[in-house]
Amino acid sequence: HSTQTDSVCVTMGGDGVLFYHHQQFYSFSGYPAKVKDTVGAGDSFLAGLLSGLQHTQDVNLILRQACALGAAVASSEGALPDLDLEAVFKVC
Repeated sequence: HSTQTDSVCVTMGGDGVLFYHHQQFYSFSGYPAKVKDTVGAGDSFLAGLLSGLQHTQDVNLILRQACALGAAVASSEGALPDLDLEAVFKVC
């Protein structure tokens, strides 16, 4: 059966992401992170992905930024760490 969706995202924690979007496959291997707390990392990744899809057409950049955001949150204590987004996105 068809899902009638244009996008499917499979996150793999520290191993990155697979993303099917508008009949094309994308992947990114993720960023290394010293994990302190994984709470909120997946939600942060998803927020970065959805925000990126609304603001840019470069899916590869979107995935790099979303992975960077998830890794930064996982490297911090708590689900809502105070992050410098400019510093987080410099690795992209």
